[in-house]
Parts: sequence; C-alpha cells; structure tokens
Amino acid sequence: MEKRYIVTIGVFDGVHLGHKVILQEVRKRAKVRKILSAVITFWPPPSKILNKNFLGWITDREDKKKLIQSLGIDYIWVLRVNQDFLKTKAEDFMRRIVRRIKIEELIVGEDFKFGYRGLGNIEKLKQFCLQFRFKLRVFKKKMIKGEVVSSSYIRRLIKKAEFKKAERLLGREYCLKGRVVKGRGVGKRLGYPTLNIDTNDFVLPPRGVYALKVFLNKRWFLGAANIGICPTFFNSKRSLSLEIYILNFDEEITDKKVKVIFLQRIRGERKFPSIEKLQEAIRRDIQYVSANFSLN
Repeated sequence: MEKRYIVTIGVFDGVHLGHKVILQEVRKRAKVRKILSAVITFWPPPSKILNKNFLGWITDREDKKKLIQSLGIDYIWVLRVNQDFLKTKAEDFMRRIVRRIKIEELIVGEDFKFGYRGLGNIEKLKQFCLQFRFKLRVFKKKMIKGEVVSSSYIRRLIKKAEFKKAERLLGREYCLKGRVVKGRGVGKRLGYPTLNIDTNDFVLPPRGVYALKVFLNKRWFLGAANIGICPTFFNSKRSLSLEIYILNFDEEITDKKVKVIFLQRIRGERKFPSIEKLQEAIRRDIQYVSANFSLN
C-alpha cells in the first residue's frame, strides 16, 4: 500500500514558535488520519545564496533536524540548495515533490513562496492542489505581544542584541555553535587567554563585549566575550571575530566544539589609548559578569 503523508514545506530556520504551530498541526493531522507526517526543508537557507547581506542562520542543519524531530515528525527530507536548484520553476518544483511522495494534505504559512525567484505563491499552490488532488491548509503568521514571529525578525533582534525578545519568539534561548580555532594569542599576552570561535555563519550580535554561557567539555561556564576587530591592536579592515574568556577555566583548547548563549551586551567595542587601559576594561568586564550572572 502506498504511503500517504501530511506535509509541510519551508526553510524553518530557528524552528521558532510560529513554525511549531504548523509542525504540531502536521503531526496532529497525520495522527488523526493514521498516516505519516513529513517536513520538506532546505539547506543551506536559500537567502544565504540569494542575499549578499545574509545575516546568518539561527540554527544549523543538525539542530534544525533535531528540533523538528523533537516535535514527533515522522520524516524530514532536506533538499540541497545551490544555484541550479534556485532556478527551478515553481511548477517543476511541485511536480518533483508529488512524483516522489503521495501528499494527502499540505500545510504551509501564509507567506510561503517556492520556485524560481519565489514566483510560486499561495494562489499558485491552490492551483496545484486541484491539479494533483491534495488538500491545502494555510496558517496566518503567529503574533506574540503584537510582534510577528518570523525568522527574519528574530535575526534582526539578535543583530541588535535583543536576546530576551528573540528568546520569547523562539521559545528558547538563542544558541550559537562553533569550533575553537587557533588565534593570535592577544588575550594570552594581556593576561586573559581567550578561545577564538569559528562561528560558521550563525547570526552574530553587533560588535561589543558580552556576558554569555559557554558549553564546553560537557559543562556550562560563564564567560565574557568580544565580538569585533580588536581595534586597539588591529586596523578596521580585519574581519569580525568572536573571542571568549571563560571564568574559572585555564585549559588550552583548540578544535573543539562549543555552544554559546548570549546573556547581555555589556558595552560597545572600543579602541583604547594603551594596553593598560584595555586590561583595566577587561578586568571590569569580567568582574561585571561574575557579579551579575550565574549558571543557576
């Protein structure tokens, strides 16, 4: 007997509370109909290729799949996005989908677009539903305290260091993942050795100093971090870096994965007139984190 599916299609970056409404409905409808639930998603996000000013992603491929699976979805298909894929016409995209799986019902958000230049919209989707004989349900965007829950809005909130607002729309803290890479040893020379993190296209807050939590070696630590170019030492053409000083931690580490949760922006990045002034500022930043934050 041919497998039948209740399906949703989307990028689902961040798997935020708006996404969860749709995903939970997919699972519920599949359970009622005693058929399978499925998500068709994309990697990397199309905006990474299409948008020169791409801000970064909220979740990487691994976490996105885990978050979707945690909601009880039976199948997740991740379509690889490249320039050729983005040239696929809306009609061809839908034909490829219905050729491979038997869709009984498709559930999407009201802003769903598909195919070349996003020319496939809800009206076109309604035509395909008649042509390929499946039902369509369209959900309005979720609102929380008068704010639309969307991935693009959450990215802008993170970009402005508005972490509590982003957390409210995500339904959890924003968590960046990265790998420790070899740095220039500036922090060590200053007496405050730091971990240099390759942030792998995650969306970053603005330049400045932050209080944060770091997950490393199966434990959480408090930390103070700098996002920026380290202007006291380097010129403005240097690319942005994330450097973290971990409280109560003195191991030398490279090539290990870490998770980072930003707690608060303490101040903007500054160019100091002397090394001593910079050291004083770092000491105050660390004292502020230690006095105002805990892991509890």
